[in-house]
Amino acid sequence: MIGFAAAGLLTLALFTPALPQVLERMGRELSLVVAWKNPLWTALEVARGLQISFGSGVLAVTALAVLAIGVISHMKTKPEVIMLLMVPSLTGGLLVVALGHHLWPRFFYFALDSLRWSPYAGRCF
Repeated sequence: MIGFAAAGLLTLALFTPALPQVLERMGRELSLVVAWKNPLWTALEVARGLQISFGSGVLAVTALAVLAIGVISHMKTKPEVIMLLMVPSLTGGLLVVALGHHLWPRFFYFALDSLRWSPYAGRCF
């Protein structure tokens, strides 16, 4: 846990010179499509993508159930793992929405690997 905290602080220190420019540009971006700034639109787009990928609602519900079992297993054995997997996605998403920037589904692609390993929680941890 200390290693993750140290890595986070080092990352913040390295990006500190660029933060003012990032915050300035994100806050004043003009949007031709207002819906892109709505987090509900992002959730609906993810759902539409899942329907295309899975092909049926039954398979999607089964996959979500397996994911939930994996998350519950993580919470029972090593709750800090869930924090390390979910906090970056939640924090990043909240910051992007707070700054008024577009929130596209691709913003969360980096978290897909965490979701992939969640069902194996009992075996890996």
